[in-house]
Amino acid sequence: TRGDELFAALRRLDARGGGVAGAIGELAKAVAMSSKAAVLNDRAAYLDLASQATQGVTRRLAYAAVLISDGNVEGAWDAAKSGPGREALVQAISIVTDPTIRVQFQTKLVDLAGSASGSMLRAVQSALPLMGVAHAEENFALLSKHVVEGRERASAANAIMQIPRAAWKKELAAGVCEAVLAYAKTISAEDRTKQSFVELNQFGVEMATLAESAGVRKELRRLGVPVFVVKTVPEQMRYDVQRIVVE
Repeated sequence: TRGDELFAALRRLDARGGGVAGAIGELAKAVAMSSKAAVLNDRAAYLDLASQATQGVTRRLAYAAVLISDGNVEGAWDAAKSGPGREALVQAISIVTDPTIRVQFQTKLVDLAGSASGSMLRAVQSALPLMGVAHAEENFALLSKHVVEGRERASAANAIMQIPRAAWKKELAAGVCEAVLAYAKTISAEDRTKQSFVELNQFGVEMATLAESAGVRKELRRLGVPVFVVKTVPEQMRYDVQRIVVE
């Protein structure tokens, strides 16, 4: 069957080791578009592959197939007990197109965010915007807290930019933009041209605009460089920057 062929191709590419990320990326599209029936027969094999795969992208795809097969998150969550396995499962959320499956991760992500660090925390932050409009305000507040506390600040800022503007809260924006400004002042002029800083600084300007903090916005513009980074927002047919103002 097509499902069996998809699994066999994924396993072969994983066994080949490096240099096949592009091909596996194409398989990711096929997995994402698969119906529950297409992957159900290979569910156990995908779960085994998720724990035994040599490449991270393979683990993510395998967990995505398990999620699609189950139609819920509990089986995969219970199976992914190790740090790398749990991280791969969280990263797999972006592959799953069914919002009714993704939203089941909300409370689990919030719980993880309390103790996670490093790449695991970045994975959680990236997944939070995928939890849907119903949780957008809650996740904006959580990610804002991460920015203020300096917990994977750049990743948290990028995640906020993926959340609908209607969920952004003015009362939180002032503290966020002030935290970004305080951090920006510690960055050397040489490093302010790096994309990571440009994106964070641009985010700070967005927050200052929302908070109506003209002084903070002016200072951030002074510290930044005249470059705008515009990204697409998954499944929303829009860009994360809605307006560019030249002063």
